Amino acid sequence: ARTAGASFLVDFPESPRLPDMILWLGKFDFNRGQFAEARRFFMGFVTRWPGNGWADAALVWAARSAYGEADFTGAVETVARLVREYPQSLRRVEARLVQAEALMELARFDEAVLVLDQVVGQAPDSEWGGQARLRKGDCLFALGADNTLRYQEAMDVYRDLLQQASLTPTVVLQLHYKVGRCLEKM
Repeated sequence: ARTAGASFLVDFPESPRLPDMILWLGKFDFNRGQFAEARRFFMGFVTRWPGNGWADAALVWAARSAYGEADFTGAVETVARLVREYPQSLRRVEARLVQAEALMELARFDEAVLVLDQVVGQAPDSEWGGQARLRKGDCLFALGADNTLRYQEAMDVYRDLLQQASLTPTVVLQLHYKVGRCLEKM
């Protein structure tokens, strides 16, 4: 399928389906762990068709690809581009979560907390909001090494999450463990 898709690019360079094929090839490569190639397709899509309705999605996928390559700075910058160029994008929340995860990998936990607060503010009751709260707790825990009050803040986040009815048993166990780690550090 990948070979046929690549042939399509050469055989039909003026096809109205070309943008769809480029996105498909990017996703195909992403799913196979070929992050550099996937990122090239996604960024090429945005460059060639910035007004396309999928351009913001291509930037999210490009940020995920950069993250997959361990280019965390690239992931942060790609999301910043999405927020700047597509301020009304519905994918902004998802992208900001990717950005926060990249900031965490760069040990920029205080910046990640700010981004995660924005995600929670924009989508408090969504899956993204729940993930953002959990990541925020983890950032606060990491910041506790420099300020022990952060352990209490992290524990409060974890305990708040435990009040949700929709948690899987695995997540409940993780949260209890994290509360215990906070108590240990305090």
